[in-house]
Amino acid sequence: MSLADLDYREERAERQSTTTPLKDGFIGKFIITKVTYPYNYLQQLARLNEEGKKEAEYLEEEFIEKKPNRLFGGIAVRCALIEYMDPANYNVWNKTWSKSSDGRYIINDRFNIFTEVDMLPVNKIFYAETQSGYRFGDTYRLGGDDTFGKDGMPKTYNMFPSVKTVEELVKYKPDISDDELKKIKDDFKKRATEWGMLEKVWSELSESDADKFLRNRLARRLMLWDKENKGKKVKYLDPQPGIVFRAKIRKQEDSNYFRLVVLEWSKDSGKWRVENYGEIIANGKTDDLKDLARDLSLSDYSNK
Repeated sequence: MSLADLDYREERAERQSTTTPLKDGFIGKFIITKVTYPYNYLQQLARLNEEGKKEAEYLEEEFIEKKPNRLFGGIAVRCALIEYMDPANYNVWNKTWSKSSDGRYIINDRFNIFTEVDMLPVNKIFYAETQSGYRFGDTYRLGGDDTFGKDGMPKTYNMFPSVKTVEELVKYKPDISDDELKKIKDDFKKRATEWGMLEKVWSELSESDADKFLRNRLARRLMLWDKENKGKKVKYLDPQPGIVFRAKIRKQEDSNYFRLVVLEWSKDSGKWRVENYGEIIANGKTDDLKDLARDLSLSDYSNK
């Protein structure tokens, strides 16, 4: 590792503690910097290996390191925010990077510009929860379809059944009728059966097939569709460093961390509809975008 690389990484702690100008609802242009595994999964795997190594040493046995696996860990892309816009000042973009005199791409702003988007293994989505117990498996549902809509954009669909329980569905319906409750319970049983079938199919996949499946579903979640493809069927790009796309920023006011959202449910005139904030800006095939992704990745706190 070069001295320049070390300098990059020493900036991480300061950048993470610096107040961010980003606000919830801003629009961002993001570049994929790395295809990896979910950060939490890698942390968990590191702890398991550390514990396993100590136990093997104590028992005087050979230690076999556990390697990351798509079937158990899923897939993730690290993304860097390269431009952002306040919708109140439409089309006024603020760039977060510049090119140094030695030709490297560097980050201008000393605040966190990195986030992660993952796709969990199918057998984990149903049980996905935060530490506080809030279930967020439904965040993995929306994705791009194989067909185009009248607007020339890919249609959207639910890639997986809902994960909501009967209790969650009736929580805000104190006056629910017996017939409505029966329908909700029947629908839940049907979804549970569908999840059971999905988990069975998932358990029989090879890691190679699991990798292909996860990449495709992640591309659909981020709406990474190939604009150059003139066919009647939508073609999705394989997530790779250098791909640039647009998304909405979601964050809490007191946090320097954020998540990006491409597809989101929104209520308009009393009806729910899917909002699509995504747009492919570059397919990542040019060397300058690959270089930008590589150089920005050097400042990412997830790179241990």
